[in-house]
Amino acid sequence: MVADMVPNCNCIADIGTDHAFLPINLIEEGKCNHAIASDIKEGPVKVASRNIFNNRLQSRIETRLGAGLDVVKPGECQVIVIAGMGGLLICQILENNCEIAHATQKIIIQPMNAQKEVRYFLLSNGYEIVDERSVKDGKHVYLAIKCKYSPQTSILPNDIIELHVGNIMCKRMDVNSVIYYQNMLAKTQRILSGLEKTLYKDDEYEKRWNEYCELKIVLEKFLTGV
Repeated sequence: MVADMVPNCNCIADIGTDHAFLPINLIEEGKCNHAIASDIKEGPVKVASRNIFNNRLQSRIETRLGAGLDVVKPGECQVIVIAGMGGLLICQILENNCEIAHATQKIIIQPMNAQKEVRYFLLSNGYEIVDERSVKDGKHVYLAIKCKYSPQTSILPNDIIELHVGNIMCKRMDVNSVIYYQNMLAKTQRILSGLEKTLYKDDEYEKRWNEYCELKIVLEKFLTGV
């Protein structure tokens, strides 16, 4: 899914590369000429280097040890991928090196959680969300977001529900979108079931209850007839 979202470019940086499978695939598929495979831990960098060597791509993929976007120079890469991390950590990485992020043509992130908070961060910090996709692998449903820094076109929605569901996949409603929203509906129902058992119900409780009741209605509307 993430590889499919990467546009053709000269150089890509895969932040938190782990095994370097993504840059290896992108090079072999001809999507980019060069790649940077980085990780904050030495172990994954060694594994990545071994896989790159085994695929004879040492001249085209460079491994770097470091945190977040510290390993990238402004404008060095046209595309940056940050996949398989917590959503709040991804936001922190982008915020810590906003100069690098702003100079990058496309950023593709795959947050493992906190998708609502990720959308809020992006839209409130001048990023435009240009695509969203999802895929189911085993029991898990994953979301990927493609964005770019474009403060002129970035609009923070007034409706918090849009931060939950986005405004791209709900218009497309292909098979993967349906699975994504079905999974979200199941999670929403579990949250509401948990809230029903809450004994102390203050203003914050009412706000959260109303938010997830509205989200449930919207999701059921998306899924009507599919």
